[in-house]
Amino acid sequence: MSHTSEFVLRAFLIGAGATIVMDLWARLLKQLGIPSLNFAYLGRWIGHLPEGQWIHEGIARAAPIKGELWMGWFGREAPVPVPFPDHDEGAPGPSHLGTGETANLNWQEEAAV
Repeated sequence: MSHTSEFVLRAFLIGAGATIVMDLWARLLKQLGIPSLNFAYLGRWIGHLPEGQWIHEGIARAAPIKGELWMGWFGREAPVPVPFPDHDEGAPGPSHLGTGETANLNWQEEAAV
């Protein structure tokens, strides 16, 4: 398996695992009667972004957006691209997450050089 394929596979598995943990946590909170995140509020926040509205006094008091619930669920589940600098720039990137030569690389020491 190439380093890139391994990186993509690991990133996918970490994301899927994190989603499962968040879903289980939300289910536990619901069973205990503890309020949890309302994904409609996330969708409402996303829906106001095109208008340039990034900050709200209270998202519950912001104007509702048509389709905010599905936007919130999609926003939660959608992958978020994380840009990594090139190795030549001196910062850690995907090449540091592979196996073989880079498996035991201490990126913090290299980045400090």
